[in-house]
Amino acid sequence: MLKFLLKPLSAMSLPTVHRLGKTLGNIMYVLMPQAVNLIKDNLEQSKLLPHEDPKYITKLNMQENGKALLESLAIWQKPEQEVIKWVKACSNWDLIETEINKASLANLSKATDLFKEEHNKLADIHYKIITFNKFH
Repeated sequence: MLKFLLKPLSAMSLPTVHRLGKTLGNIMYVLMPQAVNLIKDNLEQSKLLPHEDPKYITKLNMQENGKALLESLAIWQKPEQEVIKWVKACSNWDLIETEINKASLANLSKATDLFKEEHNKLADIHYKIITFNKFH
């Protein structure tokens, strides 16, 4: 069923997918007032755009969400060679890879630390059980 819906979307050009996504974003803006309020509140709290109208920026955000959603769905059924044509330019990708590697190492370190912590707890419990059994 999903493939049946995605195939026509993947046959469309990127500008067409974006136009449909923008329309989807406008529909979401109207039908999802809780999401709109959450986005608006987050933007206001961040103070990233103090001179912009929060309502306008929130609507743009919802439109971009709609575009991203449909673009992602279209990519699933599109051959990789065609998807690559959608990429216009990408500069400083090495910076992104560096941050991804840092995050991966940090997460690995955290996971290792958690494992050690849980292992130590289990070893402690195991020791207590053995000690208890020896004397009872």
